[in-house]
Amino acid sequence: HQLGIILEFKSADDKESLEDAAYEALKQIIERKYEVELLQKGISRVLKIGLAFKGKEVCVLSNKLNDGS
Repeated sequence: HQLGIILEFKSADDKESLEDAAYEALKQIIERKYEVELLQKGISRVLKIGLAFKGKEVCVLSNKLNDGS
């Protein structure tokens, strides 16, 4: 099975934590259903990754990978 990977990047401002921004990135992938095109192409394993950065600091969050996720 092929694996699809979706990345969403967010720049965290001074008012929000890196973790909050990474969560928002991951939430955006899920809410906007970015995986639909991959699923239509027969890619049923999709890893969704939200990344947030502030300067040289970074936070990465991902969904639990399951077949048909």
